[in-house]
Parts: sequence; structure tokens; C-alpha cells
Amino acid sequence: MPYTDLTSSTTTDWAAHAIADESIPADTDGEIFATIYDPTVLGMLSLVTSGDEPTGYATLDHAIYIYRKSDRINVVVYELGDSKYDHNSTAYNVYGEVVSVRRNGATGVIDYRLDGTTIYTSATTSTAELDICVSPFDNRYEMKQLAVEIDGGSKAPLTFTGYRVNVTDVAPDASYTLGATPIFNGVQSTTVSAWNGNCGSAEDMPASTDCKIRMRYRAESRMMFGLIDVDEDITSYTAINFAIYPVGSAGDIYVYEANSNKGLMSSTLADEDELEIRRDGTTGAVTYYQNDTLIYTSLSTSTAAHSVAASFYEARDAVWKAEYSVDGGDWNPLSWDYTDDAVLFTDRTWAVDQVASSTSKITIGDAFIIGADSLKITDSQLTITSG
Repeated sequence: MPYTDLTSSTTTDWAAHAIADESIPADTDGEIFATIYDPTVLGMLSLVTSGDEPTGYATLDHAIYIYRKSDRINVVVYELGDSKYDHNSTAYNVYGEVVSVRRNGATGVIDYRLDGTTIYTSATTSTAELDICVSPFDNRYEMKQLAVEIDGGSKAPLTFTGYRVNVTDVAPDASYTLGATPIFNGVQSTTVSAWNGNCGSAEDMPASTDCKIRMRYRAESRMMFGLIDVDEDITSYTAINFAIYPVGSAGDIYVYEANSNKGLMSSTLADEDELEIRRDGTTGAVTYYQNDTLIYTSLSTSTAAHSVAASFYEARDAVWKAEYSVDGGDWNPLSWDYTDDAVLFTDRTWAVDQVASSTSKITIGDAFIIGADSLKITDSQLTITSG
């Protein structure tokens, strides 16, 4: 069956919540599910009394909390801000395990389960209608394989068509429209560790032809992006002939060529920087640019045919707005022809142009991804109404 995945963008301190379209009716059996993936940041899956607007994790009635602490994954039960049970006092958790919260409609009993086995039964019961809420603590938290079973029916993916987020400078009872900037043909790593996530483009750069490739850098990402021989399989960054290597945690840009570190080329890397590689089709000269400023000229040349490749160091690293130009032509979005299982397409998404903070509701067509300070969406029509 298909599942739903949900990713926060730049939220912090439990500021963002997503309420599913589905709810569990009063006096009805129901269970909600999520799968543990690499949770390097924090989040909760919960049942909340229908109509209650979450304002933080302390307002979640029945929540299961997934997070990484040191070398282990923790699963903890929280109810209205109080820690009720820490499963890691008895066992470690592993990737692929399914966490769930189940309500017995007749008795109101709430159970918390791990791979179908009850690990804690709440002392509080509820037979009221219950909403389903996902609450990320901070940036880029991913809740995977979200699903629900209601009244003994089949497990079905959750759907989300509305989020509560924060927006600045919205007057009472006023509506605003924000512009949105397209993010062409991005890719993002999901369960990558130690360079085992890779992808390659469908487009080839012909031999002996001028070509340029570029991408927008996303804060904290760490990946290599560059040119690879068209007949070369991309299994690691070591296969990329000419690669630009941003290391977001340090603000540095390196250049790697065929697994050889050519050195530190810049220490001024910032979010949304444009990183570019150019090849002169006549001379074979390869040059590297940051925001149109030359940072390195390769000592190697190439007039061979190339495609574009990216290799990711760990989960949630990303390439945004990947584009190419051949023989002096226009920039065009790259198409990604190949990805490992650990890399996810993010084609044709959008980013809100303004920053958000205070209290309001954003309505965006029929598909959303939540974020307190920014938003990635699949529709450019944004209406913001004070809440």
C-alpha cells in the first residue's frame, strides 16, 4: 500500500504541527502508525481531542516521541507534556520498526505499540473524536510511512491538506497572497550514511561542447555535485570526474576530481549560494564558481561526453534547482534518471518567498509540507488568512 511521508523545513521548538484530514470518530476503534527511519532530529506522532489546536508538545493528549540520543533511537510516551514511559530503559530501537498509538472505541483505552506489541497502556481513557497530529521539533524532521486504521478497516495512508503555521504581519481578518519560487528537479537523501546515496542525470553533455551545470546550496547539506563520464556508474563520489563539494557545517567549499581532493576553495558558503561548474568544449578547461565568482580552475582538462551526478554524505542532504546549459543555450532543469533507494526526487516543488513567524493559517491548493519559517509546496498559489 502507499504511505505518506511528511518533512518539516525550518521549524524550531515545536512551533509547527500538521493535522491529518482523517480523524478517529467517537466511540470507534482506531490506530495510527509511523516507521522509524534515521531520526537525527525530533518529532511526535499523536492523537489529540478533535477541535483542540496544538500549540506545543505539552498540548498533545497521546503522543509517541521518536528521537536519537547518542548511539540509540529512543521511543518515549508523552501525554500532555509528561513523560509516561521510556522504552529505551528496557531495549534499543532499530530502523524499520513501526510505532503506533491505538484506541479501543468501546473502552477508551489507549495503547502504545512497537511492531504490534503493546509497550505502554495509558492511565487516561478517551472515547471522544480524535484528530491525528504530527509535531516536528526542528528543521527537516521526517516522519515516515504515516498510516491509519479506523474501525477495523484496512491500513490507509494519511492525507494532509492544511497546516497551522506562523506568519508575520498579518492584520486581523485580512488575506494576503505570497509569491513562490520554483525549485526545479531537486533530489534529497533519505536514509543515507557515509556516501551510500547517489543519483545521475538523464541529460548528457556532448563531447567537445561547452557545458555548464549549477545548483542552489541548502543549509547544512553535505554532498558532491558534478560531471561524470557518461559510461560511468555513479556508486560513490569517487566516480565523479569534476565535483564541487560544499560542507555546510563548516561553511567551506572543496573541489574533488576523480577521488582526489584539490583543496579548500572558499570559506564563505551560505544558504542559497549558487554553485556552478563550467567546461570549455574547445580547450577542455574546467572551472568552478560560487555565485558567479571563479574559485578554482582545474589542472585537468576534458572534452569527453559527461552526464551530471550527485553523491550524498548523510540523510536529508539535498540538491536544489539543479540546471544545465549546453553550447551557450538557455538554462534548463535537470532530469534525474537514476537514484539509489536512499535518494528521493523533489521535482517541481516551490518555496515561499517571505519568512513566516506569528499566528495565521496558510492554504496552498491540495498538497503541503510544513515549516514554521519557510515552506516547500507543490502549488504556487498561496493564500494567508489571519487565524
